[in-house]
Amino acid sequence: MTKQVPTCPECGSTKTWKDGIRQTNDGDIQRYLCRECGYRFSKTSWNRSKEPERVQRVHREPLNTHPSLLSNRRICVTQPTETKNLVKVETRTENRLAGATLNNKALFKGELINFLFYLKKQQYSEATIKTYGRILRSFLKNGVNLLDTEAIKENVANEKTSVNTKVSKLCVYGQYLKWKGINWNKPRLSREENDPFLPQISEVEQLISGSGWKLKPFLQLIWECALRGIEANELLWEHVDTLNRTVRIRPRKRGKPRTLRISEKCLQMLMTLPRTDSKVFGKSHLNNKRSCFSLTRKRLSRQLANPRTMQIHFHTLRHLRATIWYHSGVDLRTLQERLGHRNILHTFRYIHLADAYFPQTTQKYYTRATSTIQEGETLVQQGFELVGKDQSGCLWRKQKTFEDVVRERERELSVKSEISIKKIL
Repeated sequence: MTKQVPTCPECGSTKTWKDGIRQTNDGDIQRYLCRECGYRFSKTSWNRSKEPERVQRVHREPLNTHPSLLSNRRICVTQPTETKNLVKVETRTENRLAGATLNNKALFKGELINFLFYLKKQQYSEATIKTYGRILRSFLKNGVNLLDTEAIKENVANEKTSVNTKVSKLCVYGQYLKWKGINWNKPRLSREENDPFLPQISEVEQLISGSGWKLKPFLQLIWECALRGIEANELLWEHVDTLNRTVRIRPRKRGKPRTLRISEKCLQMLMTLPRTDSKVFGKSHLNNKRSCFSLTRKRLSRQLANPRTMQIHFHTLRHLRATIWYHSGVDLRTLQERLGHRNILHTFRYIHLADAYFPQTTQKYYTRATSTIQEGETLVQQGFELVGKDQSGCLWRKQKTFEDVVRERERELSVKSEISIKKIL
């Protein structure tokens, strides 16, 4: 039996959409929307034994009600006042038809699906496709016609958002017009480059230690390896080498694959996670981890009375670790390989960040004095080197790591701040 398409009782068109189900005392009624004239009508449910043929029932109100005034049908005009009312009806009908043909979300549903399918064929990532769909649907939700470029420009200009968000929306709309084969004059708006917020190492450690047992290894992995959030979320168990304590990172965001070492602490955290899936952190989406991290960050910010914690994100840990690596003496080429950048220009931003946030720490050492050969052997195993010796013993030194120097500096600053607060009180 072929499926019958309901025709619009207003214009007779068969181009109709299903527009939801209305629940009544007599049962559920399927509602339809005409794509030609925008008229909404419904069809009652039927019983094949009693009604072998489908019966279309159009629900109408009396002629003096609002739905009937929007009808295309005309009645006889006998008085001048009725002519004036008829003009209003025609104007209202034209506006309704324009809204139905241009601004109705249902009319662009097929085009949006085709455009998103085109992006999928062009090998765009799933997250990018979702972002494109969300931005284009936001235009429709605001009642903007996607084919009216001037209306799109006005809508974006009136939004109270950042400049980078506006640029992203215009880029998405430009891709849509390119797919439609339409040329337009893109507004002269460029992205603003802002330096990221870099917290203290102690603040990052407090945030990681205060997280839950599932979120803690996720943050520790990002912190030690300077990973993107999506790279950590897509880590597979087969890419974790427990013998050599390394992880293999699959490229994301057009990055480069790489293999990085992790600490014993991070490895033990990963081993506590259940192996319910091929992925280390399960099937949960990255947005779920962001939501959990946001709640944890808010709770710790309130408990520690430190509003700076609210400015920490997943990518903040990556920025801070990259800055530490560069200031510790890692050259730009090696830093580029560790971060997975294909363009070294993206790595240059960490040069001035290191000079601005951290002091010079290359000449600070741990020192030890020994009087026996056994003590000197122990220090050699710990990485100390001999500086000098005399009749009383030998002097050894070991250069401090950058993180140790920063921690000492943070402790000094915290002590000074506590002393200043006590003086004020």
